Amino acid sequence: MLGITQFRLYDVDEQAMAKLAGNLQALDLRDVRVVLCSSAGEAVQGADIVTTVTADKRNAIILTPEMITPGMHLNAVGGDCPGKTELHADILRRADARVIVEYEPQSRIEGEIQQLPADFAVTEFADVLSGTCNRTHLTG
Repeated sequence: MLGITQFRLYDVDEQAMAKLAGNLQALDLRDVRVVLCSSAGEAVQGADIVTTVTADKRNAIILTPEMITPGMHLNAVGGDCPGKTELHADILRRADARVIVEYEPQSRIEGEIQQLPADFAVTEFADVLSGTCNRTHLTG
């Protein structure tokens, strides 16, 4: 439906990665290949969409700036409590980055932007959906 032809997976827990691969394959997604990778870097190489979902409850760096290419869409889902992150802060600071959060007050406490100053500009997802945000902020 979205033109996705490949899921590239990486987890430090090989059993968890294999379980996810099995669950995806059970969905019988036609023409979608599931590939197990040996590192986060390998998993994101050449990707258009990257989603991180980690269980580690600490300030972790899963993705670093050199792993990110222009136009890549990142979903950092695992930074879901105070002190827990997945992205190197420089990824968020990039001039071409557009940071969209679900709810700004919560994201300042838990989420990737907790590692940045309070005046770091973000856009709430609801504003994207309603069309009330500045579109040039979203498109560059």
